[in-house]
Amino acid sequence: MFQFSKGLLGLAVLAASAILSSSAHAQAGVLGPAANWNVLVRQNFTGINSDVEGRVAVGGNLDVQNYSIASKMTGFSGTALQVDGDFKWNNGQVFFGNARTGDATPTTSGFTVVNGSLLPLSGPSFIPAAMNDLSVRSNFWSTLPVNGTTNFQFGSLNLSGGTGDLRVFNVSGSNLAAANSFTINAPSTATVIVNVSGTSTQFKNAGFSLQGGVTGSKVLLNFSQATSLEFGGIGLFGSVVAPNANVKFDNGQINGQLVANSFTGSGEMHILNFDGAAPVPEPATMVALSAGLLALARKRKKA
Repeated sequence: MFQFSKGLLGLAVLAASAILSSSAHAQAGVLGPAANWNVLVRQNFTGINSDVEGRVAVGGNLDVQNYSIASKMTGFSGTALQVDGDFKWNNGQVFFGNARTGDATPTTSGFTVVNGSLLPLSGPSFIPAAMNDLSVRSNFWSTLPVNGTTNFQFGSLNLSGGTGDLRVFNVSGSNLAAANSFTINAPSTATVIVNVSGTSTQFKNAGFSLQGGVTGSKVLLNFSQATSLEFGGIGLFGSVVAPNANVKFDNGQINGQLVANSFTGSGEMHILNFDGAAPVPEPATMVALSAGLLALARKRKKA
């Protein structure tokens, strides 16, 4: 079995190295290392009777049944699926690109890589450092000044107002969980960041709509505090960043990218890459994070 890190110190060194080497281009994209991944999770991914249209990166184990990945990656020949841990697939396919895994003995039945190959993981995994990077970004976005208005009444959650090309809203996790409809009103020129508070919340069996011209490719729902997040019975247009959350998603679709701690369910993930414009942490913030990780690792090693 391929081990993507050798203890906390090894993880910290890997994170520090990756962050320091990437600091020069940390500003390159709002989602940074997640920019070209439909789904990126730090730990495990479990799916059944569903699909992800784009690329998937899994830092832990993969366990899927009747599943497909990369169906809309026509002509792609790079890595469409990376799995650092155990690889278990019962019936399904990766359509375009290669699948790579750290599992020396993957378990497959009725599984095919249609336009590529199943290959061993090559070199250290990028996922631990990438998730640390995205945690910093998520925390940073949660501190952005709010300039839009959030109104919750009789089950209707409505976001509107603000000025300029960046519209920032705060929503409580309790209101999101109680909502039967969720509307975002913003112009086509705007990027929308919705910061949702709370460690545990859900958005289920509710309508979702965009008004005023804004598109899902410019909407980002940021769950910086969440450790548990559940979706179901929804059709969401926008990307979800929840780097510490175990996400459960059944019956519905997210048209956008997903960053999470883990994923389980039958919900569909459709390609709609985030292309909005928003501030990201300075490289110095990334370096500070890596230094903190190294200090913590050394302290625990001495203990």
